[in-house]
Amino acid sequence: MTPKQRQGYARYVRLIADHMGLTDWRLELHYDGTEPDIAAHVSCVTGRRIAHITLSGDFGTFAPEEQRHVVVHELLHIHLDPMGQYAHDTLPGLLGGPVFTAWITAYRTANENATDAIAAALSPLFPVPMP
Repeated sequence: MTPKQRQGYARYVRLIADHMGLTDWRLELHYDGTEPDIAAHVSCVTGRRIAHITLSGDFGTFAPEEQRHVVVHELLHIHLDPMGQYAHDTLPGLLGGPVFTAWITAYRTANENATDAIAAALSPLFPVPMP
């Protein structure tokens, strides 16, 4: 991905984030850092309103509608992150290791499926990125 493409995607992500109520978040985009078969990943800094969004190296080859879906999906995770953080901070001590491991695995799957369904519903409301 060229520096110009990276700048374009950064502007696009910022535009969509602002429309999704994330105007006070600092978004840091990274590239080429996802595992195989993962289009993107987001990691939030608890209490700081900073999100690190990593796009896969082949993100630029996705159809514009798929790029839009991926961006909306990852930005939704920012809104949902406090629930996961709360679970990680409180539940291991309350549930114990094995029960927490089972619970968090189920939670992650449910969270991912819900996030993707909401992204599928919302993403058509936003513009697609322009290369």
